[in-house]
Amino acid sequence: FEWEESEIKRIWQGLGGDKNKLRYWNAEGGSLYDEVHGLQRDLRKSGAEYVMIDSAAAAGDGEPENSLVANRYFNGLQRIGRPSLTIAHVNNAGEDQRPFGSRFWYHRSRLLWNVKGDRETQGELHQGFFCRKANVGAWPSAFGVLIAYGEQEISVTNGRLWGEFESSLSATTRVKELLLRRGKMTRKAVAEVLEIKDEAARKALSRVARC
Repeated sequence: FEWEESEIKRIWQGLGGDKNKLRYWNAEGGSLYDEVHGLQRDLRKSGAEYVMIDSAAAAGDGEPENSLVANRYFNGLQRIGRPSLTIAHVNNAGEDQRPFGSRFWYHRSRLLWNVKGDRETQGELHQGFFCRKANVGAWPSAFGVLIAYGEQEISVTNGRLWGEFESSLSATTRVKELLLRRGKMTRKAVAEVLEIKDEAARKALSRVARC
């Protein structure tokens, strides 16, 4: 709905995906709700088992903050009948707990991740992934990735959660990252470096020890 086919395939291959297992759908300006029947036919024909949509705003049929637009979008996903990933945006106020700052997008999603980008340097971009909602299973831990841009390719590898991401991390994750960087530390030292209370440091260290 938004990116060109060549760029989508470039990103897919950077993630380690098989180019022969990616099928691109050009909506030509239509909304997801308008494209449901065509997508259903194509999915049956191709045998595709997963749908990725970039982006929610482009695939909607109106202002994304509107409850009717959000509901039509999710109704369309239900009619398609495949597991799916939707990429959405935050609002201009920077509210990062819900897509578009909307409770309708929040409540109708099963699993929500907020993605934060660190500064890009020399063709590399660090991104942090933070779970905002999880309806099924245990709450996933935050994680980081490193994206490296080449002339013709993109590579994606595991990254570290630190620097500008620190304020978004739980005390347990911050303690774990600190110990990975510095090695053994006393509880007092951990509390001082992270500027947290001694009791918070004790609980975080206890959780880290159980991991």
